[in-house]
Amino acid sequence: MKNIKNLNIFNEANYPIDNISKINHADLFKALISNKKGPTQGKTEFFQNIQSSVGFISSIPKIIDAANQEIDRQIEGILKDFKNAQDSVIEDINELISASHEDNSIVKTNEEIKFITNITSTAKARQEIASNKLENQKLNDIHIRFILPLVKTIENYANYNFTPNTLITSVSVMASYYYKLEVFSETKIEHLTNIASRLTKAYKEIKDASEYFKPL
Repeated sequence: MKNIKNLNIFNEANYPIDNISKINHADLFKALISNKKGPTQGKTEFFQNIQSSVGFISSIPKIIDAANQEIDRQIEGILKDFKNAQDSVIEDINELISASHEDNSIVKTNEEIKFITNITSTAKARQEIASNKLENQKLNDIHIRFILPLVKTIENYANYNFTPNTLITSVSVMASYYYKLEVFSETKIEHLTNIASRLTKAYKEIKDASEYFKPL
């Protein structure tokens, strides 16, 4: 999953609009329209662009905060569900491994041995990931070393009698929550990227308007 914490699209130093936004609307209209020579329509359009762009740029911090809070709230909920689902998977795996060691008198087929070996190997990988202190990297590792191998193993052995239905279900639920996390993370990035694009356009409109109203 992509790291979205360091995505910063608003840099006040790049958008110096404080002086413009503090000017009274009537005074700005007088300075840019009434006291400026040229066609009224062209002056009015540029003036409206300035007003609209300044208003949008001024509201950016609130827009971003509101979007982040809502998306983060949803991600937090899905992450909680994912962790609960992962706990269920680990519990099912532990029961499977324990059961496989309880009665060695039962002869296992080669396929069953391969299945248990794959599950055991994946469980060990998950234990190794638990020692990783970097949360973002930990989630990526869980996906690559735990979820994907488990899903592949379940797909390969789902039709065998020795594959527990509880494990099939719990792995499917866990994987679905992880992919929901990915979707919401991508949604957040796309939303902020869209704001960045609109922000750049608004700043350009201000620059264009300022060039238009610049004294000859």
